[in-house]
Amino acid sequence: EQNYEFFLEHELRQYTNVTVNVAHLRKLRTHVVLAGGSESHQFLPYRPNLVLSDELNLPIVDFPGNHVGYVAHPAEFGTQLRELLLG
Repeated sequence: EQNYEFFLEHELRQYTNVTVNVAHLRKLRTHVVLAGGSESHQFLPYRPNLVLSDELNLPIVDFPGNHVGYVAHPAEFGTQLRELLLG
């Protein structure tokens, strides 16, 4: 929470002002993995996954935890990431 002001002033606008080229992503869909945190479904940063999942007809891979699941659940996150990359 101590970085919330910085986030609002310097980071949030970059995320909300991006125009995604869905047509281009559709051409690359075999190389695209939509990923999110299993505890993040209700938060704004997860929303693009839902939209892109519909647009690209791709599943969303949920990793353990929330936005920083790799910190809270490093072993489980690492195992799942390894399986995904090698699969």
